[in-house]
Amino acid sequence: LVWLEWKEPSLVGSTTLSGYNLKVECGQEKKELLVHADSSSLSYSCDNSCETYTFQIKALAGKFGESCWSEKVTFTTEGVKIVGFRFVTSSLANAVKVKWEPPKIQGSIRLKSFKVFCLVD
Repeated sequence: LVWLEWKEPSLVGSTTLSGYNLKVECGQEKKELLVHADSSSLSYSCDNSCETYTFQIKALAGKFGESCWSEKVTFTTEGVKIVGFRFVTSSLANAVKVKWEPPKIQGSIRLKSFKVFCLVD
């Protein structure tokens, strides 16, 4: 969960703030969320471990248009992400050898052990 806060923009003349547009990017996924004008903060759930999220916000002023996008703010979630594995040839009968790269670890997470599951069709 990420907590985002921003300051209300200064308005010119009779311009009224109608809301905010929040842009969220994570990998190939991009979302735009509308946020109420009376808000100056938002909590956002980041579901993917070891992924970098990028946030930008802009103010919406109804018929008067909108502000420019804010500078990007990035956040990388903690967690462990297994990079991938492959089967390796085994000289033993009825045996399977599996090999994997070291996992990507982000933040203060400490890897304690691995669990390997085998599903047979």
